[in-house]
Amino acid sequence: PGGAYSSALNKVVVVDYNNSELHAYAQGEVGGPGTVIATDPALSGFGTTLQVTSVEPSDCMGGWIAYGKGLAGNGGFVPRLYGQGCPDIGSNFTLTMDSANGGAFGLLFVSLASGAAPFKGGTFLLGTPDFIQPCIMEGTPGEAGAGSHGHDVLIDDPNLVGLSVFLQAGFQDGAAVNNVSLTQGLELEIG
Repeated sequence: PGGAYSSALNKVVVVDYNNSELHAYAQGEVGGPGTVIATDPALSGFGTTLQVTSVEPSDCMGGWIAYGKGLAGNGGFVPRLYGQGCPDIGSNFTLTMDSANGGAFGLLFVSLASGAAPFKGGTFLLGTPDFIQPCIMEGTPGEAGAGSHGHDVLIDDPNLVGLSVFLQAGFQDGAAVNNVSLTQGLELEIG
């Protein structure tokens, strides 16, 4: 394995070639697999060389980290939830959902805690939701993986700096287990 420190995550990111995954570890975290933040078949194989390159830090103090696994729907697509932009106080950023059915109705769940509870054949990766936002995916209605939706966000309360918020979305999908597809979890740290 090889790895590098991420100032955006404030964690060390380690490459696990045997399982084709990236893991993140916080300072003092020992044992276990850490937090799986990505999987990619391109990471697998023996004889792979890791090259660590210095990346200049940005002015962005907040950050994003995906965690857990989503639940596939129509066409085998697993919906995704990710952030774009800098989640800092006074900065505009976007929460984006994609890879769901076009035109699907969905709910974006927001919580102040992560969790892991069985839900509709998948895993609900949040604690008790503190906020629920309905949404309709754009894209050709019923087309597998064609749905996308973005929520523009501006946080302007400086008392929220350093707060972590946990998010996950679910979508109506008749081809999914129990008619619901799910994104992975997303931790948003406000900078």
